Amino acid sequence: MKPAPVAQTNKRENPESLTPHASNPQYNKINENQLFLSYAARNSFFTPTKLREFLAQFEKILIRKERKEPYLYFLENGAATIPLVRDELKMDEKSTYRGVNWLVKNGFLEKLRPIKGAKKGGPKPILYGLPGIDEKTIAEAIIKVQRNYEPAYKVVTDIVQRTWDHIKDEEIQFSKIVNLSRRHCQGYQFIDIAELAAQELHRKGVKIWR
Repeated sequence: MKPAPVAQTNKRENPESLTPHASNPQYNKINENQLFLSYAARNSFFTPTKLREFLAQFEKILIRKERKEPYLYFLENGAATIPLVRDELKMDEKSTYRGVNWLVKNGFLEKLRPIKGAKKGGPKPILYGLPGIDEKTIAEAIIKVQRNYEPAYKVVTDIVQRTWDHIKDEEIQFSKIVNLSRRHCQGYQFIDIAELAAQELHRKGVKIWR
């Protein structure tokens, strides 16, 4: 019998399993092992045969970066569209589609629903997520996707990425964010962009000193 996918093992149910920056390139690889081993330990009713099948399922994810990185992203965030996963993980489009589609086909993710984007015309973006996630998580994901369709939020995302070189011990001065925004605001009000970037960094666990 094929074991059920570990859909509910996300940061809301097992916060110690993933760091706040699991999608960061410097993500600690030890935590990946802890994520899967902790699930196996909690489900100690597995027979050796079922445990072997369980590990074999995850081996198919771990051996391919195009599967592993999106799956870890969904474990942390719950739901997203393929373009959002692509942009946040800095993967190429074909690899992201292949990885997410494989995860859906094998039951690790579900195609949830089309959602309204900010752009008019064209197909609506499809939201994918872990099986069984709650409506609150879905609503948060939809808001995040819609924000990323707005040109201003693309500038905010760029500023957030530029701040990582200036963050020390998970802290940063707001004045540094303002200076980066002033130089890279692309015609938007730099102070507004700085405020939005600060909010996003705070959401990611960074302390902002003003």
